[in-house]
Amino acid sequence: MAHSGSVNLTFSRDDFKTVGDRYGAEQTAGKSQAQILMDVSGAKNMDDLMAISEEDMIRYLCDETVDEWEDTITDYYNFPLRGDGSIIPEDPYQAIADGVNKDVDFITGTNADEWRYWVDEMGPEAVVGQGDADAVAENLEAYKEAIAQVKYDEAMAAAANDDEKAAVDKILELSGETDLWWQQTEIGNETGFRIPSIVCAQNHAKAGGTSYMYYFEKKSDSEEWLGACHASETAYVFHNLTGAGFSGTMDEGLADNMCAAWVSFATDGNPSTDAAEWTAYDENDRATMIFGDDGSLKMENDPLGEQRELMEPFAYYYLK
Repeated sequence: MAHSGSVNLTFSRDDFKTVGDRYGAEQTAGKSQAQILMDVSGAKNMDDLMAISEEDMIRYLCDETVDEWEDTITDYYNFPLRGDGSIIPEDPYQAIADGVNKDVDFITGTNADEWRYWVDEMGPEAVVGQGDADAVAENLEAYKEAIAQVKYDEAMAAAANDDEKAAVDKILELSGETDLWWQQTEIGNETGFRIPSIVCAQNHAKAGGTSYMYYFEKKSDSEEWLGACHASETAYVFHNLTGAGFSGTMDEGLADNMCAAWVSFATDGNPSTDAAEWTAYDENDRATMIFGDDGSLKMENDPLGEQRELMEPFAYYYLK
């Protein structure tokens, strides 16, 4: 099972060149957070790392900057390099296409508003469920610049020609959003989450494996701006009816059905239940289980198909 993610969470050396200098800092390119910590602290081995005091660890991770953009270690995603001579020697997309795990049934999917989760991460304090309108406004302003605009700029940087640049702009229109930052967020949802998951599912199916795809649309009522953000589906899968900040008030019927589907998949490799038959995914029909905002379950072929066709040819190559 792969929720809200896939093998796109790695970088190739060429990826750094594709998007531009922002990902090309020689001192941090392709290093894990632990490797950067060793550089900053002077640690040479695990014993040295374990000897770092709590006070110094917080300072190294959160206060000291490590590059010309004044990022801290916690600003860096822990994305390792892939390819020859790297931590991950093979291209994971190609490995799946070659059938490395074709005998393992696979379920993957994403949420409709993945990136909105990070509004909560933008300020000095979490804002979900806190009721502080000023703090939310501050976080949202930071999000517009640091996430929404960046996702648009990254996609434009990766677009290889005018047609691909036009495809990026078309997503703004297709998103159905009126605010620019949510339109730009949809680009991030596609490039960072949905398209890579689709590519993994179709590659797995083409190699002879069995793939299942879902798309989670249930909006949280915790905050107006959250939507169906990253991690908002987890309480449903684990049938946690008390919910969580990102899930909001739980729909018990949806929780019943989602939990049953995941248990069924874990039990016999098929997520179909009495509530709904879940058809396997392939690149022809692209059958996808939609967990609707109204709590419904329905199969749909190629949801958001126009967006997929616009972005799939190039999106998953760069935002790794």
